[in-house]
Amino acid sequence: MDDELNIKKKKLNIWLKLVIGAAALLVIFALLRIFGVLQWYNMDGRSNMPNLKHGDQFLASNLITPERFDFITFKTDYFGWEEVWVSRFCAFEGEAVSFKDGTFFMNGQILDSHLDLQYRYRCEASFGHVLAEKLGLEFYLDYYPMVRPEYNLDSVDLFLTSEQVIDRPLLKRRILSEPNDTIAAYWGEPLWNENYFGPITVPKDHCFVLGDNRDNSSDSRYIGFIHLDDVYGVLF
Repeated sequence: MDDELNIKKKKLNIWLKLVIGAAALLVIFALLRIFGVLQWYNMDGRSNMPNLKHGDQFLASNLITPERFDFITFKTDYFGWEEVWVSRFCAFEGEAVSFKDGTFFMNGQILDSHLDLQYRYRCEASFGHVLAEKLGLEFYLDYYPMVRPEYNLDSVDLFLTSEQVIDRPLLKRRILSEPNDTIAAYWGEPLWNENYFGPITVPKDHCFVLGDNRDNSSDSRYIGFIHLDDVYGVLF
């Protein structure tokens, strides 16, 4: 009888230790999240394709000092309510940023060459739908219909990497010169768009962020410089 009672006590002690340990881990995890030491996010959107895909899950921390081209999380109220977004940290305070022919420059130097980026391409609709299906693109998310009134011909715009464009001559060159009223209005520069922008110098205590899906990303070209106090963490 005593042996049976001792066994029950041991089992109870084991369960108590497991419950207490699990509760302690939950408390520690909650504290780490509250203080930003450990942040868990779910990627919502396609602004950083192809490197961060819609639905990807990742961790970030405010203990890491951001370096150039790190993905960072930051606070914004661009749409009228506070959200946490993810973009690539591309320029520090005091650096001059610009876009020319769709290429990003910092202090006059090209910084895009070693990154795997997506850009917008245009093609005839029937070819575009076939290609989109082959590549697994989602309609109205990774590509969408356009109308070309100058040719009276339906077309589609697709967001593709350079690798996806190789050996596909029916794809038209990247769309560079179309006006962007949002960017022009924000900066007060009527000729600026996502591909012709700046030069402009990043102010003190701010940074300049960009999405890897360069022609389909709401980033510093649209929302302005990000204050360093609004940077929550660095992905790792």
